[in-house]
Amino acid sequence: MDEPLDMIPTTKLLDELRTRHDTMVFLAANNRTEDVEDVTVAFQGPFHSVLGLVEIGKHAVMNGISDDENGPCD
Repeated sequence: MDEPLDMIPTTKLLDELRTRHDTMVFLAANNRTEDVEDVTVAFQGPFHSVLGLVEIGKHAVMNGISDDENGPCD
């Protein structure tokens, strides 16, 4: 049986994403406390392609566009 996703370390999940995509950008934040935030940043690909993805992400957030089945952020 496959291991549940919540038991797989983030680094291994990111490694898997890197094998599936030529260019990728991953940003995530965990608010540990009111004063401490843990931010994860990972990217792969040619410099200009990564910057292009960041720009596409910016426009998607600003326009409420998401491929996520849970919909855009609040």
